[in-house]
Amino acid sequence: DSNAETCTHFFSVHTPLLCEQSVPCSVRNGSAL
Repeated sequence: DSNAETCTHFFSVHTPLLCEQSVPCSVRNGSAL
C-alpha cells in the first residue's frame, strides 16, 4: 500500500520522464491511472 502511494506521488509530482517509470508501478498495483 505504501509503495502504491509513493508511485502515485511520483506520477503526480515528478517529470513526464519519471512518470513513464511510475506507470508500470501503478499497473502492477492494479490501478492503471
